Order: sequence, then C-alpha cells, then structure tokens
Amino acid sequence: MKAEHLVTRPLYPTIATVILAGGYSRRMGRDKALVLWQGEPMLQRVYAVARSLTPRSIILSAWNDRYADLDLPSCEFLGDHHPGSGPVVALNQALQDVTIPPIQTPEMPETPEWILLLACDLPSLDRDRVAQLCDRVAHCNDRTVAIVPRTDRAWEPLCALYRRTAQSQLQEFIQAGGRSFQRWFELLAAVPGAIDTVAIATEDQAWLHNCNTPADLASPPLNSRSARHTNATL
Repeated sequence: MKAEHLVTRPLYPTIATVILAGGYSRRMGRDKALVLWQGEPMLQRVYAVARSLTPRSIILSAWNDRYADLDLPSCEFLGDHHPGSGPVVALNQALQDVTIPPIQTPEMPETPEWILLLACDLPSLDRDRVAQLCDRVAHCNDRTVAIVPRTDRAWEPLCALYRRTAQSQLQEFIQAGGRSFQRWFELLAAVPGAIDTVAIATEDQAWLHNCNTPADLASPPLNSRSARHTNATL
C-alpha cells in the first residue's frame, strides 16, 4: 500500500487526519509504528490511506524523530504533550492544536472542522471504508460531534471522526477523570444526535484489525485480503 499507489487528490477539505503513534508499545515490545506488515511499516501504511483522503495528515507522537526516514510525503508532526496518557487525552490535544495549516492553499484554507483519528497499528485499513465514514460528514446534523464505527464488541474510536465542537465536552470528561472512549461514547449516546454510530458487520471487521502484540501480527484476520480490495458499504 505504497503512497504513490493511492489517489492523492484531497477529497475532504474540512477534515484533517491525526495518526496516533504516542503509545509505549509495551505489549508489542518495540515501537509498533515501525513494525513491518507485508514488508512495510504499519505507520507508513496508515499514513498512505490518510494522505489519499484528507489534505492534511499529522502524526502525533512524543518521538517523531523515529519516523524521519519513513515514506511520509507532506507529513506534519505534532509533539505529544502527555505521552502515555492514552488516546482520549491525545484526541483532546489534537482538537486543540490542529488549527490553521502552516501553509494555506485552496485545498487547506482554514482550520479543519473535523479530525479523522487513526491508530498507527491498523495495517489492513481500507481506504474505501474510511472514505465512506468521511462521506457521512456532509450528511450529519449540527448536533453530531462524533462518527464512530461499532462492531459487535465495542465502538472503534481509533478509526473515527470527531468534530472540533466536541473539544469542550471532551475536556470536561477528562477533567472529571474520564479516560475511556467507551464511557464517553455512552454519555454522547444519551444526547440525541450527538454520536453517529456506524454498525460494522461481523464478517466485515478485518479492515479494523489492530496489532498490539506479536500474536496479533502472527494471526491476521482471515478476511484481511478481501477487506483491502473490495468496495462493500459500511
């Protein structure tokens, strides 16, 4: 999934992608962003999908210097202010810090309205399915602050969209001690229209396969090949 093999024209100018690579990878035993999947670093694979869909692709990490030699054209780097504090805190920083682009162009004229949040350890991430999530931005109501896939097990917060207006609610949640996306989504679900939950069928979950441990690398999902190459709807 090299970047040059994907369409690079920005399709969603109101969205910026933030890829989280700030964890300590304790369960993997090494920086999982650099772990190879089919011969390519996982972070680089996720970045290629992001760059093909949004005009800005930003890596949020406390050790961005590790990724200087990867193939990440036009990448922006954002330093993680609270490494190891978890993805909820990282999203809060992204909603605060990803503002006006460093260089404004017709494709990147202003602060993005939405953040597409992706984990660095989604090597089977499918561009078409992520694009279908992004399509929902144009049709959601003004009250919607999150567009989140949900499997039969849980919401998938690290392949989801968050509106900038969610930041004040998320900040209050964090100040009250909240660190769980699942708990935050439960609170949002109690407010009509606040969260757009996108159901993912059991047989169509391989593209969300994440790799936290060596075992995850050794046992890819059975339908990961089809997940990368088909155009089934969400």
